[in-house]
Amino acid sequence: MSDKKICGCNNVTEGQIVEVIKGGAITVEKVGEITKAGTGCGGCKPAIQTIIDANA
Repeated sequence: MSDKKICGCNNVTEGQIVEVIKGGAITVEKVGEITKAGTGCGGCKPAIQTIIDANA
């Protein structure tokens, strides 16, 4: 699991995002509902989409 921080506002790592994608969260909005990533300033939303595209 990657410890690379993707969402600084909510302290969410790439590994945490990949885990929820594997669990079926395949939209930025759904990842945000589960992890809170992208729900602060929103600056990480493009990175979240890239991770989804690579792992869904």
